[in-house]
Amino acid sequence: MKDIPKSTTFELAVAVHIQATLRQAWFTQEGDRTRVLVYVRMRSQADALAEALGCARYYSDSGTEEEKAEVLTRWIEGRRSRILVATSALAGVDYRHVRVAFHVGEPGGGAIDYAQDVGRVGRDGQGGLCAVFLPPRWQATYNREGGELLSENTKAMQRFLDSPRCRMVPLSEYLDGRGQSCKNEATACDRCRLMGLPSNSILRHESLLTSLYSPHIPPYST
Repeated sequence: MKDIPKSTTFELAVAVHIQATLRQAWFTQEGDRTRVLVYVRMRSQADALAEALGCARYYSDSGTEEEKAEVLTRWIEGRRSRILVATSALAGVDYRHVRVAFHVGEPGGGAIDYAQDVGRVGRDGQGGLCAVFLPPRWQATYNREGGELLSENTKAMQRFLDSPRCRMVPLSEYLDGRGQSCKNEATACDRCRLMGLPSNSILRHESLLTSLYSPHIPPYST
């Protein structure tokens, strides 16, 4: 990857990483049916990333209801780009071949909304890739200003992002009531893969990596 200038914004640095990811063979060799969702929290982020990635954006006032419906239709049909940048206003999308879901910045809505977002990936049974990009110097927080505790839903998301031994444990503890760790490489999070769990398995294209990771992206990193 080429050096990213120091003046580059967080969103543009993320766009470079997204473009590099989507040039990899495991994505390109599938053909035109696969789709990518890029989730953001702010409209300004949606505008910046859509421009950088050359794709459409979708948020509450990005157009009339008819115009937004047309954006979704074009994305599903792949008429302009296979990528769609969206806020939480995106709902009711059921396209079987979503292969990648990126979250730019800390996902809003806590563990519940995050699980729904990434649940759109791999509905065709072929798996996919999920990633969270965090800005430099991001730190997990478990209290609001003034000392008020965050909701359990939000705290579960913070624990997920805060470099746990396995990212699946805090999510499953909250969502399922029982902590479960990654069992095999095909569905392992980045933390488990980093620690070599399992060390003797082989990742095949037919069972694409589902990696839940949160790389910190400095605006000037390579």
